[in-house]
Amino acid sequence: MKKLCAVIFVLLGFFLIMGACDRDKDSPEYRIVEKDEMVDVMVDVHLVEAALRNKKLSGDSLKKLTNNYYQNLFDKHNISRRDFDSSFAYYEDNVGELNKIYEKVIEGLNKKQRKLEQIKKEQVANDESEKQGKGKNK
Repeated sequence: MKKLCAVIFVLLGFFLIMGACDRDKDSPEYRIVEKDEMVDVMVDVHLVEAALRNKKLSGDSLKKLTNNYYQNLFDKHNISRRDFDSSFAYYEDNVGELNKIYEKVIEGLNKKQRKLEQIKKEQVANDESEKQGKGKNK
């Protein structure tokens, strides 16, 4: 749990810096992603970042994969990169809202982690059951 929180805070810092770089909020070409939708987007952002950390890539290969993962994420949520950046900057300026979003992001990640652990337990139980069944057939 501490490791998960540390990762979230590192990524939050990354997005705070990233959001500070592009603050053209006067342009009508963006939309602010609603809070509940932003929670879902941020859960997926953290999953993408975790997947990228586990890759043994660097340089152009990593950059290409990162761009691909993020484009798939934005397509999944039907938002643009600009929508995401503008929304994150908006919530960054409204820290109370960002804190509420991150509370739900942490809940969402923990829920996914519990589900994955349950699937792993079931898989181990199935594997052991199959081994016992094969042992009886010999």
